[in-house]
Amino acid sequence: MYDSNLQLYRRFGLGFTIAFSVALAGCGSSNLASVRGTVTLDGTALEQGSIVFEPANGTGPVTGGTIQNGEYLLTGESAAVPGKKIVRISASRATGRKIEAGPPSPPGTLVDEVLFVPASYNDKSMLSVQLEAGEAIHNFALRSKPDGK
Repeated sequence: MYDSNLQLYRRFGLGFTIAFSVALAGCGSSNLASVRGTVTLDGTALEQGSIVFEPANGTGPVTGGTIQNGEYLLTGESAAVPGKKIVRISASRATGRKIEAGPPSPPGTLVDEVLFVPASYNDKSMLSVQLEAGEAIHNFALRSKPDGK
């Protein structure tokens, strides 16, 4: 009888260990898209700015971050929900006047007033990407005159 109880405990223990391991493995997976890439304007790395990914259908969370030395990284809490996104990229030049930065910057963050990235990349953005769960690289090569003029 002792051997049958021992076998029962071993089977239970093995089953519990497998179930627990599968549950832990599931905790590590993410249904979000970590996105990184580069942003250039006329072939030169955008020194600093912001990048925002908005749901193309208008529903769901907006995410974004900063561009530093032509690079951005959205991961962890800044990772995006998968789907089609409108991308908005903005940057400013030093003018001496400051305005509210807006999302994704914290409230009260001030930036220089003059935008130098064309509106077709921010307010009237024509940029879009399809994000899938996992890791993705999306590079953006912007031009000062996007229509080729």
